[in-house]
Amino acid sequence: MIRILLLAAALANAAQAGAHTISVIISTGKSAYTQSLQLDSGPANFAGVVGNPPRRMVLNASLGPPRAGKSLLEYQLELSSVGTDLTSFQARSAIWLEPGARLAAVDCAGYLVTISLDEAPGAKAPASFASQNDYRLTISRDAGPAKRCRVLSDNGAQMSVIYNAMSAGRNSMFSVNSALSGTGDRFKLAYQLMDTFVSPVLQKQGEALLTPRAPVTADGATWLLEGPPPAAAPAAVPLLR
Repeated sequence: MIRILLLAAALANAAQAGAHTISVIISTGKSAYTQSLQLDSGPANFAGVVGNPPRRMVLNASLGPPRAGKSLLEYQLELSSVGTDLTSFQARSAIWLEPGARLAAVDCAGYLVTISLDEAPGAKAPASFASQNDYRLTISRDAGPAKRCRVLSDNGAQMSVIYNAMSAGRNSMFSVNSALSGTGDRFKLAYQLMDTFVSPVLQKQGEALLTPRAPVTADGATWLLEGPPPAAAPAAVPLLR
């Protein structure tokens, strides 16, 4: 009996230690929609109506084991209108999160997505795009509702942003899908870019070689990659005399 009680207590403590909470805020400039999700050893999800004016939110997330105090969060989210309005915003990526910090994960088409891990109740940590582990991709264009999109993503992860809305009496869409791979100062970006808000419609697919902080123009957009800050050089060891 004692062994059973000790085992039950150990399992309860392990479950409690492994539980984490992510908080997601999607701001439209006029309204902010907030949802928290508890994550343990596997994926978790939420689907429901939130905020005022009401919007339907879908959130799927999975948190990897901690590494050097940070955990990799893979997420998919959607915020869509309720009723006859066809406006919706979707994003998918993977980012590294440190407990207590809040990251601005996506800024595109008038939507700002911020995500935090295990943030203390009532805390108001400023959202930052300056991740210590992730890469920030900025896509800039001259026209359309998404003239600048900024997305944080882990190297090697797949990222996507999709925005739908009525325009000139028809349903229009902006979307970007990309995957980044590389090391040091040389990265390959595979991408798909579509914008039906503009005329003529833009629909491109290709690859670009990117160096951090060096913008590249290709297929109707300027692509800028910014990486984590370089590691500090080790302190010099004085020579013995």
